Amino acid sequence: MSSIGPTLPGRARGKSPTGRAWLNLLFACAFALLACGCPGPAPTPDGTETRNNAKPQPVNTTDPYWVHQGNPHAKIAVVFVHGIFGDTSGTWTNANGTRFFDLLRSAPGIGDKVDIYAFGFTSRMFAQGSLDIREASLKLHEYLDYHGVSHYDSVVFVAHSMGGLVVMRELISHPDLSAKTPLLMLYATPQQGSQITNIAKYIVVNNNAIRQMLPADANDYLKQLSDDWMGLKSSGAAPKVICAYETVKTGPVTIVPWTSATRFCDEAPPGIAGADHITIVKPDRQEHESVVKLVNALRKYALPRLDATTWETPDFSPETDKWVYTLTQVNDLNHAGLINKSLTRQDYRITLPANSKLLISPEQTPRSVAPGNREDLRLVVYGELQPEYSFGLQLASLPQRTVLVRIPNLAAAKAAKAQQIEAVAKAVNMRIESQAGDASFKALSDESKWQLLADTAQSSIAESSPELPAGARWVAAADLLSQLGILESSALAMRIVEKDYPQTAQSPAVRQLAAQVSAQSGKKDVFVATPMPVLKDKESAQPRNEVVLASAGDSQALLELAKHLESTPATKSNGLSLKGDILKSRGDEAGAARAYSEAKSIRFTPVLDSKFKHAAANAQRGRDT
Repeated sequence: MSSIGPTLPGRARGKSPTGRAWLNLLFACAFALLACGCPGPAPTPDGTETRNNAKPQPVNTTDPYWVHQGNPHAKIAVVFVHGIFGDTSGTWTNANGTRFFDLLRSAPGIGDKVDIYAFGFTSRMFAQGSLDIREASLKLHEYLDYHGVSHYDSVVFVAHSMGGLVVMRELISHPDLSAKTPLLMLYATPQQGSQITNIAKYIVVNNNAIRQMLPADANDYLKQLSDDWMGLKSSGAAPKVICAYETVKTGPVTIVPWTSATRFCDEAPPGIAGADHITIVKPDRQEHESVVKLVNALRKYALPRLDATTWETPDFSPETDKWVYTLTQVNDLNHAGLINKSLTRQDYRITLPANSKLLISPEQTPRSVAPGNREDLRLVVYGELQPEYSFGLQLASLPQRTVLVRIPNLAAAKAAKAQQIEAVAKAVNMRIESQAGDASFKALSDESKWQLLADTAQSSIAESSPELPAGARWVAAADLLSQLGILESSALAMRIVEKDYPQTAQSPAVRQLAAQVSAQSGKKDVFVATPMPVLKDKESAQPRNEVVLASAGDSQALLELAKHLESTPATKSNGLSLKGDILKSRGDEAGAARAYSEAKSIRFTPVLDSKFKHAAANAQRGRDT
């Protein structure tokens, strides 16, 4: 036994404890262990336990419950978890009736910002039915889900004794919960085990948790817990751990000494004056050191999630109740920084409208940002250019803000998009004119032709827009091929996105583009497993070639591309469609109608039919006038 308790009689001489020394040892051990309960129970022959000579009853008959839950709910839930032989409520209640819960609720600037939940589990010394650390953590997770605690924006855990090990196991097992846990407050938690359990193993008790809290040097369970916790911490998903330790012996022993109570702490821990292992979590007044330590930790590590000043958004400008972002690159990535200035990891989430034409990477949120770190949002636009886009941005537990994404000069943006289309057309022309492997373009199978055109468009975009991620490049290729009327290649590019970049495929902008390509081409398998939105009738098969029409009349590259495509049976319909676009851009509606009509007679698509009807109607109006 270490200096925290009596040396095992006879152990130094290799003997077992006997006689009065053995009885004294068991008495000291029972006294210390029983003291961990709240109030201290005593065993009875029938397996029940009494509380201060009261009527025998099972230990901890109180189910987990909400101590306080506001309406509407607060953004932060504070969860209290008791230790071995503890009680859901009693562990936290002083002899004068004062509860730790109520003192927290009364703390200035805290009570109205948190909801309070008390968790309890069965832990008996002599009767059966006790839960060990793993079992208690499983129960904790079930009740957090059952009572909706895990759905809070932020969850703070306040744990006593073994309860801290229970919470650590829960957070290790569920890093998604740990990522939104800014703070773990530990009171006298045996992070390296407790020497008192070396004695406790000589007592016949029905509680496996005692063996799990043997000193860590001889305790594989605590060694594994330590390794797992360090792994969670190195991943950046662990909360701040703030500790406090007992300064007074409980009976004859110190149950959790300083060395064990401070193992994983992120700050120098205080000893709570005058507090033993039991009273450390039974404060009797608002100014008690245990209350002060918790309140200060909440203010430092949890409340900043409710404070807008803990974030910097240098690329957003305020405008009334919205933020504005200026998008300058229509063919490449646009960066918007989110900087976490707080001392704890904080998360953010993006919400995009269902019909959005804006792709924001990273595609999946919520995502966490480490203290002092910057996260770059990367924005890309697809389809017909719009003067303004929007999305929702929520930083930590702050209310969601609407961000308006504006293109300051729409005419210049369309000119830049036209240049990109021109570059893709030139690249495709060069590829068609060169040899494709050992065979010419005309000798390739139809599927190989569509693949070659898609590959060439994607490679051209990669060269001109090197910052675009691979998935975004394939989407951009599908977008431009759709505008050029090469719908088979566009659909093929979209299928590559779904297969190789499934997160990108889930974006509303990409699903919207897939639905438009499907509607224009009449293909139902543009996306196989990813749901495509149902488009409005006016959107379903409308031409998406405004930029092509604006520049086609003067584009030698587009004219050559139309001729190349028209000269090959598999792509003749695409060539005639592009030829119709060129004629339309020159004002020749009748010629455009003839080209579209011939194209749809070769391969009918809804968009070709729409183009033909519009051009024919315009030509008729021209003749009538």
